[in-house]
Amino acid sequence: QRRQLAGLVWLGVPNGVHRCEAWQLLLGYQPLARSRRTATLQRQRSEYHELRCGIYEGSSCSASALSGSGGAAEEAAAAAALQQIRLDLP
Repeated sequence: QRRQLAGLVWLGVPNGVHRCEAWQLLLGYQPLARSRRTATLQRQRSEYHELRCGIYEGSSCSASALSGSGGAAEEAAAAAALQQIRLDLP
């Protein structure tokens, strides 16, 4: 099925088809079976969140931080960290 999809979009994604969905299917990010897509996306988002929390141990991974209702101190710390990252990156 993936080869058929690749053949169909070889010369470009036709009008009426979402280009991002076609690429996500071709790259294996989303499963071809439509019935498994929601569960797969939820699992991938959960895995990403866990990975992000593991890498950035200093970050707050609570539900309040994700919803944007963190305290002023958390927001200030996040702003300071973001500023330092911008300084460190070329």
